Amino acid sequence: MTEKLPTGVEIQGNLLRIWFYLNGQRCKEPLAGVPKINKASIAYANNKRQTILAEIKEGRFDYLAHFPDSARAAALSGRAGGDSSPGKYLSARSSTRRSC
Repeated sequence: MTEKLPTGVEIQGNLLRIWFYLNGQRCKEPLAGVPKINKASIAYANNKRQTILAEIKEGRFDYLAHFPDSARAAALSGRAGGDSSPGKYLSARSSTRRSC
């Protein structure tokens, strides 16, 4: 690919990845289910990022809905995993706060 990628879309090895800011932190997530990197998959990644940015701006972004396999999403949402106690959520939240 010699064309410039849209802002927030990057290629890392065989993965297409998007990045965005959430609560002042830069978050990077690979896009699952993208079999190969081409113009269509790059357009898909850009559209997904734009959707996420709009949802963040509107205050309705659900990390786990967009990235169900992400450990960061599970920690931020507090909905995944067996223990959903407030203590575990707060512990996970504080540990991911710097690494989003």
